[in-house]
Amino acid sequence: MMIAADGTVAISNQRAMTLLDLPAELMKARPKWEDVLRCQRGTNEFERTDAELIEFVCRSALLDGPLVYDRERPNGRFLEVRTAPLPNGGAVRTYTDITDRKRAEQRADFLAHHDGLTGLPNRVLLHDRLSQGLAQTSRSGTSLVVLTLDFDRFKEINDTYGHDAGDRVLVQAADRLRNTVRASDTVARTGGDEFVVIQCGAIQPEAAVQLAQRFVEVLTLPFDIGDRLVPIGTSVGLALYPGDGNTPADLLKNSDIALYRAKADGRGAFRMFEPEMDSEMRDQSAIEQDLQAAIGTDQLNLYFQPQFATNTRAVTGFEALLRWHHPTRGNISPAIMIPIAEKSRLISRLGAWVSEAACTSAMTWPVPYRVAVNLSAVQFRDEDLPAQVADILHRTCLPACRLELEVTESVLNDGTEQALASLRSLKGLGVRIAVDDFGTGYASLRYLRQFPFDKIKIGQSFIRGLGEDPSALSIVDAIVAMGRSLDMKVIAEGVETDQQLQILRRQHCDTTDRLVPAPPTAISAPGRPSPSNPSSILSSMVSVVAPNSAGESKQMVLRANTAITLALQSSTSLRAWPTSAEVNTSTCVFDTLSQQAGRPELRRNSWSMHLAKDVAICVMASRSANSPIAAFIGLPEAARKLRRSPDASGTAPAGSR
Repeated sequence: MMIAADGTVAISNQRAMTLLDLPAELMKARPKWEDVLRCQRGTNEFERTDAELIEFVCRSALLDGPLVYDRERPNGRFLEVRTAPLPNGGAVRTYTDITDRKRAEQRADFLAHHDGLTGLPNRVLLHDRLSQGLAQTSRSGTSLVVLTLDFDRFKEINDTYGHDAGDRVLVQAADRLRNTVRASDTVARTGGDEFVVIQCGAIQPEAAVQLAQRFVEVLTLPFDIGDRLVPIGTSVGLALYPGDGNTPADLLKNSDIALYRAKADGRGAFRMFEPEMDSEMRDQSAIEQDLQAAIGTDQLNLYFQPQFATNTRAVTGFEALLRWHHPTRGNISPAIMIPIAEKSRLISRLGAWVSEAACTSAMTWPVPYRVAVNLSAVQFRDEDLPAQVADILHRTCLPACRLELEVTESVLNDGTEQALASLRSLKGLGVRIAVDDFGTGYASLRYLRQFPFDKIKIGQSFIRGLGEDPSALSIVDAIVAMGRSLDMKVIAEGVETDQQLQILRRQHCDTTDRLVPAPPTAISAPGRPSPSNPSSILSSMVSVVAPNSAGESKQMVLRANTAITLALQSSTSLRAWPTSAEVNTSTCVFDTLSQQAGRPELRRNSWSMHLAKDVAICVMASRSANSPIAAFIGLPEAARKLRRSPDASGTAPAGSR
């Protein structure tokens, strides 16, 4: 389009008229430039143009303003307008449709500040909005809250149904969050299944609490992934300005800390940030680093809890329990250690160490008892778990039938195909699978029917109520009956009274992990003395046993010394000892065997081998003396001394029975 010096539109081609939607009649009459602008204003041509540019256009000035600019037409198309002055006055103006380029730029800008899947603001835009909100809130003297959310079971959905299903969940969740907040609030997706919401100008903390409660409610409703509805759930952490932080970084960090507390407290809940949470988080981070360094060192030890047949009181196996003695913090509870390991993904490495150490120890036992090892539900997220267990069995040479893996009900509740596939693969190796703490996690009975578990462990909370709470007896009776009908062994955890034991016998419960209150015992006692010094051995045993009182300790030593003296004076078989006294001090049985192992008159024969086996059983079954497994592990050393004896006549010592 060419405009003459007198303002007449001298030339106007068809392309210009089409781009601007100008009437042909008007343009063929060679109108004044002001007439063209008047026509355009009448059709709201400039309604999407910024105010400064409109002011320039309305002055009808061709050259008194920008010579190149972009503007958006009412139909959404973008034009690039260029003006070139002519030597004799007037100008040439060109119009170029740049809609595709402009939309590509807008798309790139949108993606730089928004999440491509949900369309929500991303972390970049979130920081910008949060900075603006803090500035506005500071000026107005109002408050602001940051809420951080993530899903409780999102990874299981991805693992079970695929990432397409996970994406559908995220899109639906974004829609629910948008519909829950006000137009002035910001909902952002910061990565994975984590969302952040900024709420400004409301009465706090009341409004924030109500909003968090609504989030928990709307995200608890099932999500449609196409062929089914799946539950997810969410946890929420809150941080308020100015009490919980004055900068975007502080508020985001503290709301994240509160979120972790909500998840640690059971999930499906919200927590407001408290100052002590920050120190706890730092402490947990330090423990995590220390645990990473402790794996494979002597800071970590396995203790073994014996399991007994309820009818015969015979030892049937042992459960490996992990204990951590920190060089400066002292003993760190598994209740602290395991969640930190799970959250930091150290649990796979830690679990492998526990399994290998337990299998290695079990191979040294003279009696082939079964050893039970606990697996975390987090370990089942690793598809290499069965291969890891197979490798441990191969390297330790432990028969698979001697390894029992205990899984919690949460593995069943998650119901992921990967977890069930791992259980089937582990079962295929020949190991036994037990359900730990049954009845406390609401496991689906469908999985007990679908998967052939070998054992069900009744949670201690039910056992503790036996004899006092009739409902506890009903629950235990139902679990035992169910175990029998499904051909699964049933073990009771934490039997502490004889009354509880008698009830379990009447209910035909198979085994229990203790017969009286007693701590698990270590696989090794530091500085174990030589078997040639029974007094030293006995002192070590007593120190490991750590009786409740000095009087108990003294009485134990006197009983043990008396038993040793009687055993040495009479060459009778240890199997003839009356159980009323000697079983209560069975640590001295090992002392006696160790002392006698060095005597030349004790020959390698069938009697001595039976004796070693009986002593092992006696030591392992000891309850009131709480003999350490150190004595049991030491038996092969005594047996080797017996085997090294030059005489192999096979006859028992004189006077033996």
